Amino acid sequence: MQAFTHLHTHSYYSFLEGLPSPAELAKTAAHFEMGSVALTDHISLSGTIEFYQACQEAGIQPIIGLQIPISSPLKLAPTHGDLVLLACDLSGWRSLCRLSSAILANPEVDSDRGLPFERFTQETEGLICLTGDSLSKLVRKGQDQAADRYLGQLIELFPE
Repeated sequence: MQAFTHLHTHSYYSFLEGLPSPAELAKTAAHFEMGSVALTDHISLSGTIEFYQACQEAGIQPIIGLQIPISSPLKLAPTHGDLVLLACDLSGWRSLCRLSSAILANPEVDSDRGLPFERFTQETEGLICLTGDSLSKLVRKGQDQAADRYLGQLIELFPE
């Protein structure tokens, strides 16, 4: 019985955020007898094919994901946070591809501003959302009501 699955890991395709190759992630998951592992590189899907193939070879279920900066939908002081998105199916994969492209093709989207929340809401089909640090930033600042509103908006987008 599998006891744990990493749902937020970075490979060396996340510049300065991850050290292992996608193949090393799959090999390590197999070594620890994990049935699955996620790759959620920051903004880029560059390692996805390598990761998928390595997981298949290792007998591990690959979970494809992405960590993206999102601007706050709330009209507070300029703030953003990262969300971790996991693809449930091919429609989720397509959503990840469109989100990654929207960020990489737009020089105005950076780690300080994030992808506009409105643009993000157009690409949620087939995805699971992990709140990442976007919600915890509001809680740490003591903005509990804002955190509740933000969580409510995410729940509307991801009701399951």
